[in-house]
Parts: sequence; structure tokens; C-alpha cells
Amino acid sequence: VHHLRLTTEDDFLAARALLRVGVEQAPTFGLALVALASTYSVMAVDGYEPPLEAWPESARLVARARAIDPDLPDAHAEAATFAFFYRWDSAEAERHWKRALASRSELQSELLTAYALQKWASGQPQAALEIAQAARQVDPLSAQAAVREADLLAAVGRLNDAANIYDRVVRDHPDDPRARFGLAEVRRQQGRFDDAIESRRLAHAAA
Repeated sequence: VHHLRLTTEDDFLAARALLRVGVEQAPTFGLALVALASTYSVMAVDGYEPPLEAWPESARLVARARAIDPDLPDAHAEAATFAFFYRWDSAEAERHWKRALASRSELQSELLTAYALQKWASGQPQAALEIAQAARQVDPLSAQAAVREADLLAAVGRLNDAANIYDRVVRDHPDDPRARFGLAEVRRQQGRFDDAIESRRLAHAAA
């Protein structure tokens, strides 16, 4: 999960290798199966793997997890991602999210950030922001959740609020380039071009 949250291709593959070992050692560990499925779905969404290869493997692993525990919230969240991004079936995605959110008050933050992305892609920026904020409440120390919230704050025009979050992530995770890239875009929109260029230079150096 740590590697998944770093969101680079190498980290996704490292997460997959570790999760495969975990699933081999504990075949009925539903959460591990869902996390392993996530390595396929996120690599398809981010363009690292062919969708026709990655999505069916994600679905197969989620089906295994749901066979073990039909009410596992994380499995329904991952199934929602499959329905939305691969099948383009927003109604089915919402049905899975309804079950996921009703079954447990807290999901893994990276799954909630995926839901935020679904809302944003559906033209619902305010709903996306609220979900991203909920994801951050689930895991306040997650850089991924913080950056996603800041991205959506910037997208709805709350540039100062976004910059404050980016600045905190840069302070706490100086080697993580995602917040620096986001901050560069905020500074560009604010007309602070020297700051934008410097932030982008540091982001590329970190990446």
C-alpha cells in the first residue's frame, strides 16, 4: 500500500510484487486481493499498461475477494472503479459505491481518491472535492490524499487553500514531486511566474 500511494510506475510494480507474495501466503486475505487488483486498475488509468490486459485481471482479483467476503467495502470500491473507467457504466459504479460506503464508514484513502476522480470526470467538481476531503480525514498523513485534495481545490478556484496544502506536503515530503508540480500550476494561475518556474524545476529534480 505504501508503494501504491507513491503513484509511480516503479512503485506500482513494487507493490504488485509484494502483494503477489502476500496473496500466495494468505489466499483468503481479501484486502490483499483488492490491493493487488488496484495495481492493475491504476496502471491502466495512468497509461502504464494496456487496458485490455489490466482491467480483466483487476476484475478477476476483485471477484476472488468478493467470493471470500461479498460485503467487503474495498472490493465494491474497486468494482466501482472497473465499472466506471473500463465499462463506462456510471450507474453500476454508483451502486457499488453505495454498498462500499454503507458497509463501513472508512475505506482506504486511495480508494476514496479514486471515487473523487470519478466525480471530477463526471463534471461534479464540488462532490469530487468533498470526497477528497473525506479521504484525507481517513488518512491525514497520506501525501497522495493531500495532493488530490489540493488538486481539486485548485480546480474549483480556491488557489490559496490549494497552495497551503501543497506547501505542507512539500515540507513533510520534500522528495515527493507531486505537490511541487501542483504548486507550480497554482503559482502560474496566480501570475507568480518566477515562483512557478522554481517550483517546477524542483519538481522535475525530485522526479
